[in-house]
Amino acid sequence: MSRLYAFGAACMLLCMLTIPLISTIKPAAQAAPAGANAVTQPVSEEETVIMYDTTSKKLISLPVEEYLIGVVACEMSASSEPEALKAQAVAAYTLLCKKKQDGGSSTYSGADISNNPEQDQGYIDQDARKEKWKDSADKNEQKIKQAVQAVSGLQILYDGQPILAAYHAISGGRTEDAENVWGSSYPYLKPVESAGDLLAPDYASTVTYTKEEFIQLAAELPVTLDADVSFISTPECTDSGTVQSYQLGGQSFTGQQMRKAFGLRSANFDLSEKDGNLVFTVRGYGHGVGMSQYGANYMAQQGSDFKEILQWYYTGCTVE
Repeated sequence: MSRLYAFGAACMLLCMLTIPLISTIKPAAQAAPAGANAVTQPVSEEETVIMYDTTSKKLISLPVEEYLIGVVACEMSASSEPEALKAQAVAAYTLLCKKKQDGGSSTYSGADISNNPEQDQGYIDQDARKEKWKDSADKNEQKIKQAVQAVSGLQILYDGQPILAAYHAISGGRTEDAENVWGSSYPYLKPVESAGDLLAPDYASTVTYTKEEFIQLAAELPVTLDADVSFISTPECTDSGTVQSYQLGGQSFTGQQMRKAFGLRSANFDLSEKDGNLVFTVRGYGHGVGMSQYGANYMAQQGSDFKEILQWYYTGCTVE
């Protein structure tokens, strides 16, 4: 699908989405579990989570409700719609349940999960929340607490099991298939339209480098570039726009490798040359898999509740 066709299709869907819709996380290499029905219970006051704190480098035991408040506060703006905050809380709790079911963190011994957003999901404690929100701290704390309590114990299930509830900030207008990003296929992490993301103020971003800066950063890929040779090529992209392969210096690199090396907000990008500089034009923010947080908030603004949001972004799932 050409980028022009993809943009046109996204815009058509954007018009449709003005009517209420009815409808940070890298996985382990194994396929999603299937099988026996799980029994989901409400969160109790005694339920705790053992979290590895990357700042103090210690294991911390937290009540699950406090943990979820800290995750939602870290991962999503408190100004978001209540239904979007509920969707985020359910996704965060589901990811925790999935981690626990799989035996806890594979990186941090003794932990159920960490606050490393590149591996699991972020978390900030009450003091950090107060510092972040300043004069709005009490209001925001109460708003997020109410959202967390309203969905207490609810999980996103596929075939009766908690899912890998991946989420990201802003898609490129259509979410991405997990297989295209991580190499592992999940039946519930498939592309869906998310045209509301096109309205995000920071949907598009640019990153500009001199040739010298570009060559220096490219060495991290690693590739040695000749300043006299063009660095511009036509990338191979998925239908959602993620760069799958980019030719640079006679070698092929994935969009994710390019994103990391050049500090891009996503792997959905174009590269051009302007006035002797190299300019990345980037769409969206994050890996693009699962729920778009901006898209979730847009859906909530259009009247969708948290279950409709979650069932839109996680294909074939139920919220129970």
